[in-house]
Amino acid sequence: MGQSLSLCLIMRDEASNIERCLKSVKDVVDEIIVVDTGSEDNSIVLAKSLGAKVFQYTWENDFSKAKNYAISKASGDWLLLLDADDELIDRDMVRPLMQEQDYDGFLFLTVSFLGKYPGEAMVQNPQVRLIQNREDIRYKRAIHEVILVEPNRKVALVPICVYHYGYLNQKDNIKRKITRNKEILLESKDPLDYFYLGSEYLRESNYHKALEYFSLAELVNAPELAKKKAFALIQLEEYAEALGTLQEAIREFPDYTDLWFLKGSISQATGEYGKALKAYTHCLSLGEAPPFYPTDLGVGSYQAYLYLGITHEALLNFREAKEAYLKALSIYPKYKSAKQFLLRLFANYPLLSEPLPDISVSLALEARAYDLALEISKDPLSKGLAYLGKREYHKALRELEKVDTPLSTYHQLLIHWLTGEMDKAKPLLDSLTTPLHEVLLGNLNELPDYEFLLEFMEKAIEVGGLQLVKKVYSTLKNHYLDLEDSLREIANRYGENLFLSRPEDFFIKGAHLINQGQIYPGLANLYTSYHKGFKTPGLYHFLASGLVAHLNLDFPRVVVDS
Repeated sequence: MGQSLSLCLIMRDEASNIERCLKSVKDVVDEIIVVDTGSEDNSIVLAKSLGAKVFQYTWENDFSKAKNYAISKASGDWLLLLDADDELIDRDMVRPLMQEQDYDGFLFLTVSFLGKYPGEAMVQNPQVRLIQNREDIRYKRAIHEVILVEPNRKVALVPICVYHYGYLNQKDNIKRKITRNKEILLESKDPLDYFYLGSEYLRESNYHKALEYFSLAELVNAPELAKKKAFALIQLEEYAEALGTLQEAIREFPDYTDLWFLKGSISQATGEYGKALKAYTHCLSLGEAPPFYPTDLGVGSYQAYLYLGITHEALLNFREAKEAYLKALSIYPKYKSAKQFLLRLFANYPLLSEPLPDISVSLALEARAYDLALEISKDPLSKGLAYLGKREYHKALRELEKVDTPLSTYHQLLIHWLTGEMDKAKPLLDSLTTPLHEVLLGNLNELPDYEFLLEFMEKAIEVGGLQLVKKVYSTLKNHYLDLEDSLREIANRYGENLFLSRPEDFFIKGAHLINQGQIYPGLANLYTSYHKGFKTPGLYHFLASGLVAHLNLDFPRVVVDS
């Protein structure tokens, strides 16, 4: 008689995920055990409709207790361990493993999706997913629970993939989970819990607090700890300390591609483009990190090519940038970021342009390839947004007025505001209820949602509304402590600068102007950056580029020797 297999999982309010999970295993397992810890949606109904045996369990702030309760209800010889927001991919490979009686269990590769949609960004890490159903095999730890970690256990890593959807852009859900996780972790004094606590603060962009707890977690999860410490330091622009952290970790873990990738990002941020090229090229020579490391997928392939392209573009090596973007797409054809940078390059330098498959209007708009968007768009809303991007405001209005939607109204309002037609803006303001529009009228009875505020500011910056952004900023700067940093980052993406105060601000502005052919104002900003102490290879490159252009000479292909 063959070995039997039970699925075990716990859930709470997983109506949006549970069907996908259970359907992915229905032809693999013989039994589905679901333990519900207090759902208020229709998760239980959905689970039962797909054949699950559902048990109720009172939540005790302990994941291991809940999962071990699920295991106690299973009758299978082997147990498949998933979360409700998982999806089993390589289904046919699971049951043959159950013949390997010498093994206590198997690790599968979990690919977690990040961002707004599956595939935008992915991280991979190994997790125990298949175990023998024995009383000596149980979960430990209240959170970030582990199983089969004892030194005498026999486990193997196999190339079976599980997709995890729990980190996708569901902000309220993620915030709730972070709060819950921190509450549990703060009760512990275990160095491993300090590592996880730092990771939670990292997820909510509290980098100082993250570093505080990472410092208490020394020697725990050493390669991933170094990666996360360096990332937090980079976000705080503590580049020298971040580089030191990476150099030390690379000596011990030279095959961990993620460390080299972060090293490249530091060189790129500091304008040391030659070093950045070397780091990203080394990432490609290493390939993806070995599967026993938690890794950002693509750092040894398509992401490395993308950032090679971005670096080449900063060096004005446009043909090399184009080739790098195309290589990224050849590895991962759905890589949206590579398509965006390639479209933007084609829009700025038409002689390099060539047809690309699968280009949507929305992608062309996001890439600011507005002429292409006009070519392929068929609806007035898309055409209006493209004309708005080109700052052809009257043409944009003509198209947007054909559409009666809040999105169209919002952009009409923005145009009237930018063109100073306040008499036309007022009726549109009255038709919208978001608190941001109250701010535009000078009222502060209710503060706008921060994410919506940043989206509005970015759109205004994109279409030339710097004065409007400065007005909103001056009204709200005392209510959002990190508003200046967020706006600075957004403005830099568009080559604009709201706060010309730091040396690197002048450098970014000057480099953008040089790339756009505006030589004199570009050089003026670069000289200001130099005199304020920003003396990097990147600055010298753009100064040389601007001076050669000023002298009307051909500027050769540049590689910065670092």
